[in-house]
Amino acid sequence: MSAKSATVPGERENPMEYLTLIRDLIRTRPVSADVEAVNRASETMFDFLRQKGLFCTRESLNGRTVVYASVQEEKTPELLLNAHLDVVPPSEDGQFEPVIRDGWITGRGAGDCIGNAVCIAKALCGLDKHVSAGAVFSTDEETGGKTSRYMVEQGYGARKMICVMDHWDNDQITYAQKGTLGLQITAHGKGGHSSTPWLADNPVDKLIEGYMRLKKLWHNPTAEESWKKSMAATVLQGSPVVNQIPESASMRLHFRLVREEERQEIIDLVKKVTGLEVTVTGGGALRWRWTAINRNCSSLLRSSESTPGKRRGLPGCTGPPMPAGSCLAMFPLPCSGSNTRDCMPEGSGQRSHPLKRMLAF
Repeated sequence: MSAKSATVPGERENPMEYLTLIRDLIRTRPVSADVEAVNRASETMFDFLRQKGLFCTRESLNGRTVVYASVQEEKTPELLLNAHLDVVPPSEDGQFEPVIRDGWITGRGAGDCIGNAVCIAKALCGLDKHVSAGAVFSTDEETGGKTSRYMVEQGYGARKMICVMDHWDNDQITYAQKGTLGLQITAHGKGGHSSTPWLADNPVDKLIEGYMRLKKLWHNPTAEESWKKSMAATVLQGSPVVNQIPESASMRLHFRLVREEERQEIIDLVKKVTGLEVTVTGGGALRWRWTAINRNCSSLLRSSESTPGKRRGLPGCTGPPMPAGSCLAMFPLPCSGSNTRDCMPEGSGQRSHPLKRMLAF
């Protein structure tokens, strides 16, 4: 389904209407699992862009609406942008009511990724009508991204470059994604009452000791050299009550990989070092985000040699070497990353977006 209004893209506009748009989108409460709420966000974006004169279409996957908009009436523009409208659940009340303070807007999704979606909308609306550019506003990125794949399957794409404008890595250009591996380590023992620990064989102690042996041998990367494998302990499970020693205790570990060969190496290492039961709980493949057909971007890659740990042609950016002739295919907008900050307690996940940068973009 498509629509196009008589308004001409690129004409004079009121930048404050984009502030209204980001507020309206946040207030739809578009948590990924709530399809009805996510669809409200899609309809809000669709109506706004259609009124601004863009060519707009809607697609649907399992009842979930995905919006596409472009300056010209085409499904494969030269440049295709992408940002997602869905967000993770709130960690506290009030996060879906945006607040403006000191030039920053705070709310669930203001940075990841509704703010970027609004920046894309503003960029498209300000382009000359002869420019070939469009955008897909996906609606399930936080839970897997099937809507993005579906749009590709429906024929949406780009003749030169696709740029994913997600909230990540302080404005760095990103062209690769680490693989993932989830493991659970489990210790078994003899349970009992906490008042008589000498009668029990506490699996919590075994779990801690095994994990500490692994942690002592493991070396996580640094911010300066982040393109290396990493490990994080994320979930602990033991007794459901404070005065009971459990029969077993477990810990979830989450690894990021930079070589597929590391997957089995890590499993073997965890088994050997911890001496505990090890179960694979999940994982995803290492992904490279480039396309060889986009040779128009190759000049970006000739400015420096390929150096391990550095992006080709992009001094100071950490990452794997990039092969000559490949296309930069994923990077954040200039108004995210280092220009987006946490204004809520650590771990709240509530982001802010700088209004002045956003409205001037």
